[in-house]
Amino acid sequence: MPKGYTLGGGVTVEQHRNRILLVEDEAIIALAQGRSLQSNGYDVVHALTGEAAVETVRTDESIDLVIMDIDLGSGIDGAEAAKRILGIRSLPVVFLSSHGERAVVERVKQITNYGYVVKQSSDFVLLETIESSLKLFAATRAAQERERSFQALFSSIRDAIVVTNSDRAIVEVNPAFTDIFGYQPEEVYGCSTRLLFAGEEEYQRLGAALRDLDDLRGFLLRMRYRRRDGSEFTGEKSVQYLIDEHGQQSGLIGLIREVPTRNSDQ
Repeated sequence: MPKGYTLGGGVTVEQHRNRILLVEDEAIIALAQGRSLQSNGYDVVHALTGEAAVETVRTDESIDLVIMDIDLGSGIDGAEAAKRILGIRSLPVVFLSSHGERAVVERVKQITNYGYVVKQSSDFVLLETIESSLKLFAATRAAQERERSFQALFSSIRDAIVVTNSDRAIVEVNPAFTDIFGYQPEEVYGCSTRLLFAGEEEYQRLGAALRDLDDLRGFLLRMRYRRRDGSEFTGEKSVQYLIDEHGQQSGLIGLIREVPTRNSDQ
């Protein structure tokens, strides 16, 4: 039965037990490994061959991790099975092998880098590798989800977004940038933001504001800009510093919103 914990009132809440696919062609070894994993809180499904492992992942969406013996006798080996499994869906794969040669390790690292355990290692080593792999996989998935959310927000904002490096060269823009300025992204990547301003004076005015600013939270300026077709407009520019993992400024992100002016020729 799944392990659980008890809330007030005697209500037991079942905890999620990670489901592991154990791919091992030697039944006695698989039985011993399966019992060890189950006694440590995992549900275990066993496959004798690489082909069976691929089919299990294809039909069982509850698999959370794969322990893959590299040497599987006849049929496809563990490395090939892992490739096919990862072609179906993303999963952490921990490889098992009787060999610890560098060539074997390098081969499986090219497939996935969640773990490699020599069969003669203790159960503790395998269990720690499994736990680390599950945590790394969860963290990777969370980071990917944050990136997808950011990209969706980045693409949906109707103001022009311009991301630059510390030299004010453009490294990223959003779709609204093209709508407002008329440039395709590939036309401006690597270019100085100077080409977006109505004149050198405006470009230098922003540069002076950046040099004089002590507050890393950014600021708001109204400036004159020039589109790709040469027409000019007034925009409100919100500037925010980008800070790297060392706390140093690595670039800028600017939001530019076109604002109406009293006289179109100003």
